[in-house]
Amino acid sequence: MVQFCYAIHDGVELLADLYLPEGAGPHPMVVGIPGGGWRMGSRANMADWGRYLAANGYASLAIDHRRTTVGKMFPEAVQDVVAALRFVQDRAQEWAIDQDRLVMMGSSASAHLASLASLAAGKFDPRPQAGAFPKVAAMVLAYGVYDLVAQWQHGLALNQEPGEDRQARFLGATPYDDPDLYHFASPIRHVRYAANTSKQC
Repeated sequence: MVQFCYAIHDGVELLADLYLPEGAGPHPMVVGIPGGGWRMGSRANMADWGRYLAANGYASLAIDHRRTTVGKMFPEAVQDVVAALRFVQDRAQEWAIDQDRLVMMGSSASAHLASLASLAAGKFDPRPQAGAFPKVAAMVLAYGVYDLVAQWQHGLALNQEPGEDRQARFLGATPYDDPDLYHFASPIRHVRYAANTSKQC
């Protein structure tokens, strides 16, 4: 495992752990994002995945991103994930990465970040001048948050304590304050027929 600083945003160093398999490659690459309600989690939680993937021929990059411990983090957290994809793109030749086999992995809040970064990357790219954005070939996501209004309503049903509304803390508003923001931050709202490149049998 090798540690890198993959970006510096607003003076914050964003770190990532790289796990490379043996062999010449080119290797598929999995970008892993730890979950934790946009507030907790660490790339160290993905160390077992990193070692397992490397042992089976996959490169992986486990990343940290800015979290809501210091205030709202949208769109900042998504921009961090997009920056990690750009980081992989920049070093694909050095690390012997197959850019046609780029995968993202996440759960819960990190599945939200991964899907939004993939579906709407151009809207969150901190380096739009860098040319074509890397295409994500596959996603491995578990119990993700894809509709933030629905998730906010789910939180209300749980009778959360004041200040424990994760969506409002992440976005800096409730759906009643800014419904357009919730729409924009929901990955499901960025799904388009025109973007469907799957092949039909």
